[in-house]
Amino acid sequence: MPDIDERIATWRSALAVQLGGDADILSELETHLRDEIAHLIQKGETPDRAADLAVAHIGVPSELAREFAKSGTWLPIYFVLGISVLFFGLVMWGCSEICFAVDRGQPDWLIQPDWLMFSYVFAHFARCILIFAIGGLANCYAMQRTWRDLSFGQARTWNRAQLCMASFAFIFAVIAFVLAGVWSTLERDQFWVWDGREIAALVTMSWVAMLLLSIWRTPAARGWLILLGFAGNLVAGYAWHGFVSWHFVFVAIVQLPFLILALVPIGWLRRRMVWLRGPTQTV
Repeated sequence: MPDIDERIATWRSALAVQLGGDADILSELETHLRDEIAHLIQKGETPDRAADLAVAHIGVPSELAREFAKSGTWLPIYFVLGISVLFFGLVMWGCSEICFAVDRGQPDWLIQPDWLMFSYVFAHFARCILIFAIGGLANCYAMQRTWRDLSFGQARTWNRAQLCMASFAFIFAVIAFVLAGVWSTLERDQFWVWDGREIAALVTMSWVAMLLLSIWRTPAARGWLILLGFAGNLVAGYAWHGFVSWHFVFVAIVQLPFLILALVPIGWLRRRMVWLRGPTQTV
């Protein structure tokens, strides 16, 4: 039935746009649609009429997308965001204490140009978002996928959370980059002098821009987004004190187990547990 196949292909293409191209969900829904059409034809309906009734029963692409989006709750997202907000509050308090300490003239190591201090403030915000939000979401998904993959709604919520955090991170990274350049202009009469602070801000800004582009263009490529989240943790570790600092080494060591989890097949742990339990004994 070429006409029916054409209509199913058109329906699937429209659904792929709505669902972001998730092949497993698309194949499952197409199977349900074909089964429904075959069942209606067996009951005496014409192929065209059966296709119309099956689509009405299964749902048009826009309605299906709304239904899948309803099941988008994934608790790790709220946990990571909650921890991030708490940490942001602590960082804001610490930065305000630094500002007041500079105004009071103590301690001595805090006496430095205002533009440099402000660039530190914004850079810390960007790095906190990178480490505790985007990287945390990537780590949580790396653990989740060892048992089973996210549903469409959960994956969509995960993408939106990443997009939101990455947008804020990009804003703060740009501000930190500009302020570091202004400080360099005031102190050294040049906007760009390859200072470590400027390089760290540029690397952070470039990484966040790559993440935003990937989320925008390929939201269904969750494996790639996980790797970018891992890279973000390393970028933040570098921006903290450079490659040779203990901060970067610590972040790299902590990140290694999550990288291994991201490379194993989806559902590996669940299948392993079933294999260890062995066949079910029936009496």
